Amino acid sequence: MIPPVRPSLTGDALEGVLNELSEVLSSGILTGGPRVRELEKKLSEYIGRECLALSSGTLALEAVLSTMPKGKVILQANTYIAAFNAVIRSGHRPVLVDIDEYLGPDPKGISEALTKDVSAVIVTHVGGIVSPGVREIMEDCEDLGVAVVEDFSHALGSSLGGRMAGSLGHAGAASLYATKVLTSAEGGVACGPDEVLERVRLFRDNGRDPENPLLSRSVGTSARMDELRAVLALHNLSRLEWEISIREKIAQFYTRKLRELGLEVQPIPEGLRNNWYKFIFFHDDPRGLRGRMAERGVRLPSGVYEYPLHLQPPVRELLGDMRFPKTEEFARSHACLPIYSSLWPGGAARV
Repeated sequence: MIPPVRPSLTGDALEGVLNELSEVLSSGILTGGPRVRELEKKLSEYIGRECLALSSGTLALEAVLSTMPKGKVILQANTYIAAFNAVIRSGHRPVLVDIDEYLGPDPKGISEALTKDVSAVIVTHVGGIVSPGVREIMEDCEDLGVAVVEDFSHALGSSLGGRMAGSLGHAGAASLYATKVLTSAEGGVACGPDEVLERVRLFRDNGRDPENPLLSRSVGTSARMDELRAVLALHNLSRLEWEISIREKIAQFYTRKLRELGLEVQPIPEGLRNNWYKFIFFHDDPRGLRGRMAERGVRLPSGVYEYPLHLQPPVRELLGDMRFPKTEEFARSHACLPIYSSLWPGGAARV
């Protein structure tokens, strides 16, 4: 059976991880140690702005949003429920908008929703795609002093016009969950200017003063990354460019084969360097296709997303019934193929 996703660490790379995990366990320093600091340094160099490691992407986004004045936060209907949860838990009020052709929030919808009580706009880069619409959104928000926060959980390693995802907005957050292109099994990253990250540092450690840990300066939570997960993330970061290069080969192969079958592939904007977290295409019966593929030994990954935010029960309970035509059409018409380095070349051909 070909699984929907599989970590790329095997052979010597896996042995290296196991050896370093053994060193960490022997050292007695399991959290707040040198591996976390090294990960933060290398991620900062890779993305092009200062980064902090946290225990999850959801808490990273909540931490970033918690630094902003309480108000409305605009986000796209086609995103994961974790973004909505982060908005609610950080004390803001969510406002949903539809998507554009590249799966980012529709700039026109954002412009119409921008009011004086909007604190931030979350731009989610779905499936590894950074929509060019983020530029227009940035301009509109800058004029009003509204922060643009990137959720680049799907897009760590992607870039638009030479600028890395995570470096485009006022601040950003990403997940390092087990399925992501860069994973620490569980984990997250927050990035932004000093005034944001200073407060994120407090948030992830229950507000404790770095100079006097017995004194808490603000409300926070336990959201620290541990040394063991930092080891895994560091090894995967060292292989990230290689991983993306293999995914690119698979994506080109899939694109060619699907077009030969007369199927449409999700369009990619000019100037995008895609990390290929997801390979998205369109089909008239995605659920039926998943069942037929499973019968033939291939498990397809979940879509992005089959149940958009406004169709999730907690969101409907809070915001009522809403319709977002582009989001809903995308939700019912797309499917994804497995894409990860160990599929190349034989597994991809079988798919």
